[in-house]
Amino acid sequence: MLLFTDELYWRPAGQLDDTVRAGETVFPDIFGAHSSSISRDDDRARLFDTAIATVSATEQAAIAGSYDFAERGTVVDVAGGTGASLARCSARIPGCAAFSWTANRS
Repeated sequence: MLLFTDELYWRPAGQLDDTVRAGETVFPDIFGAHSSSISRDDDRARLFDTAIATVSATEQAAIAGSYDFAERGTVVDVAGGTGASLARCSARIPGCAAFSWTANRS
């Protein structure tokens, strides 16, 4: 909830019409490059990570339950954070290969 009261959220959200019209985010225009603006501030980085993990946790079961995963295969979670979504999805696929990749902020 705290993320929604932080300028990291509400300033870009306030320009959603510009994002839709341009077809690209206004975030860099406001804050500079996404990852660098978050990583420069440890408190903001923790706020962002916690918020994203919380939102993701509310969606994981629905996503894992609604997708028709192949009996065997590979699941890749790009920018997977804690890997909780990947774990939930790969638990449904016996014998699958599961990979997570998240960029380092430093």
